[in-house]
Amino acid sequence: MAVPRKPSASPATSDTTVSGVVADTTVATGFEQWVDAAPDTVAVVGGTGTPLTYGELDTAANRLARVLRARGVSQESVVAVALPRSAAYVVAVLAVLKAGGLYLPLDTEHPAERLRFLLDDAAPVLL
Repeated sequence: MAVPRKPSASPATSDTTVSGVVADTTVATGFEQWVDAAPDTVAVVGGTGTPLTYGELDTAANRLARVLRARGVSQESVVAVALPRSAAYVVAVLAVLKAGGLYLPLDTEHPAERLRFLLDDAAPVLL
């Protein structure tokens, strides 16, 4: 994901990291900070799809996060994500995190036995 540059804060005077995102925050919260700072900046360019801005990515991820919550995803629920690397993959992962879940990345190129093991071991609530 492309990240806009922000001035870095002095470690002696602030609790922010070099990137300008507050330390001790979740990925979803850190992402929201970037949305607030640069909603019209391109965040994701994937495959043949149209690039998504931070604002568009946030809207799509929030929409999917609401669906995931409605389907039972809650704090620390595991959700398996089996998508090719794309803007849709980024939306899905971000949505899982926004819904409070944990994502289990599945590479469909892996042998079926490996995928079965991962699914049996992690017991995701959704695939």
